[in-house]
Amino acid sequence: MEEKVMSTHHRPGVCAKHRVVRRLNLAPCDHHLRDAALSEIDALIGIDDVSFDDVKQRLTLAYDATRLDIDRLIDILEAHQVPLHNSTWENAKRSYYEFVDDNIKDSSQRPPWSCH
Repeated sequence: MEEKVMSTHHRPGVCAKHRVVRRLNLAPCDHHLRDAALSEIDALIGIDDVSFDDVKQRLTLAYDATRLDIDRLIDILEAHQVPLHNSTWENAKRSYYEFVDDNIKDSSQRPPWSCH
């Protein structure tokens, strides 16, 4: 899959206020499997942009966190046998991404808090 430049335009179904960018390092794998997984992810409602850097083996995803979360995207990668790079730093990032995605989704469903 060709590397794309992240755009400032948002796809339908993506709210700029809830848009997040996530970077995941992938372990080396068959590029056909990876391309199939990225195509499936790119077709999801709520995905704004998907790009892959072949040199760094880094997947960059931009999506609306009220519609999608990192766990669902990782499940798609795993279903296509695309392994994530396994390191302490990557595991910490994934945990942080999960926390923030859950927080955004929960906050979007509640009225804004005010002290007045």
